[in-house]
Amino acid sequence: MSSCVFVPKESEKQKYADNCNMFTRQLTLSAQDINGQVCNSGSNAEACLMVYGVVLPIGSFVISGSIVLIGNTLHWLEYQGPCSDDLA
Repeated sequence: MSSCVFVPKESEKQKYADNCNMFTRQLTLSAQDINGQVCNSGSNAEACLMVYGVVLPIGSFVISGSIVLIGNTLHWLEYQGPCSDDLA
């Protein structure tokens, strides 16, 4: 069985950060596979499938999505300061 987790990642395209010498960077949400034998066919197979198939992906999406949302909000707020005046 394989599963996936979501992780925050720095965006490859930085629309304003390079021109304005900004401290923050724009973030994106990236999915990564977890491959391998994580669940055996023993007595706890259902619990293991529930954790790796449902709880881990949903939990990582909520936590990492929150990090990306907060990080991009801070990035936008930093851009709205003196940086937006320089490019206008």
